[in-house]
Order: sequence, then structure tokens, then C-alpha cells
Amino acid sequence: MTEIKYEEKRLAKSGQTKKLVIMLHGVGSNSNDLISLADYLNLNQYTTYLSPNAPYEYDMAPTGYQWFSLRDYSEKVLYSAISQEAHILDKYIDEKLNEYNLEPKDLIVLGFSQGSMIALYQIPRRHRPINAIIAISGALFNPAALKEEQKSKPDIFLIHGDRDQVVPFAAFNDAIKNLKQFEFKCNEFVMVGTGHNISTLALSKIESFLKERDFI
Repeated sequence: MTEIKYEEKRLAKSGQTKKLVIMLHGVGSNSNDLISLADYLNLNQYTTYLSPNAPYEYDMAPTGYQWFSLRDYSEKVLYSAISQEAHILDKYIDEKLNEYNLEPKDLIVLGFSQGSMIALYQIPRRHRPINAIIAISGALFNPAALKEEQKSKPDIFLIHGDRDQVVPFAAFNDAIKNLKQFEFKCNEFVMVGTGHNISTLALSKIESFLKERDFI
């Protein structure tokens, strides 16, 4: 059975993990990509940060990992791929909550690009809501299915660059419109003049979001 096999981590400095942030990288990247955000945020007195490698080797380059294939970029195929692979993330979340003896309310999932897409798919389909999703430069596929299949409504912080040429900025507006229609509580931040990356100002907004929720 396919599963997540490796993760980078930044353990709570206090030695007692009361909160957990799981960070999901984008396609072709790896666990090292996002874990450095934990060093920048410097908020891990009681928070442990985990950044796993996605479960599959990237199928379009000799290095990196992927949550699902992007060989066919049509929305129907992408949605099918996400729905088939999301259980792997679900299992990993359950394992880590058990490992650190935490409740879902003690977890925030932060995803970038493809990691954001799989988070927006799977986490609202979990029965018990986690604290929040931070979805950066991602997209919400097949919102009509989410309306029918959602089981919980975690708060969602959507962040996107208005010059993103990888995941078009329109995906940000569509996600906000649909999530609010389904009565999710959404925060939003536009990275002005930014492409497919995370700006310094966005990091500051993420830091504030974590502090407001006592992820310190």
C-alpha cells in the first residue's frame, strides 16, 4: 500500500507538542521545501512542524515527489487523481495525531500548489474538523462534489499571487466564491505582483494567522 515514508520535522522547543502544523509541498519538490518556513516563523515553542515527502516520485523529472500526476492537466483528470490519492494524506494525518496525542482541533495543514489542492479536497471530507487549512497558490476542483461530500468545515486561509502563471489567479477567486457559498469561514490574501511562490508579506500574514490561533 502506498504511504508517506519520509518527513522533515521541527519539534516543539519546549519538548511538549501541543499543536501540529503539517506542510504539504508542491509537485516536483520535497520535504525540505516548506520546512524552512518553520525556521522563519519561529513559532514552535509548543508547535511541531512536519513536512512529508509526497508519496510518489515525480513522473516528469528525475528528482522530486508528487501527490498525483500532472501529465494530463485537464480538470476532470486532475480531480480524479486527487480523489484517488487523498486517502494517503488522510491516513498520515490520523497517524500523526495519534503519535503526538492530539485532537484534530490542534492541527493546521498548510499546502502549497499541489499540496494545497489535495488539502482542499480531503480535509473538508474528514468527519472531525481540524483547526484550519492554509492554502497557498492552489485550486478547488469540482466544488459541486464538495458541496455534497463535505463532512466538516475547517477555517480556510487562501493565499495566491495575482501574477501566478502556473495556477491561474482565477482559481483563487473561484475557490473563495464556492467555499463561502458552502458556508466555510475564509480568510484571504492576495500577493500583489507575485507569481507562483510565497512572498515575505504572505509569510507575515501566515505568522499572524498562527499567532491568532495560539499555535505558538
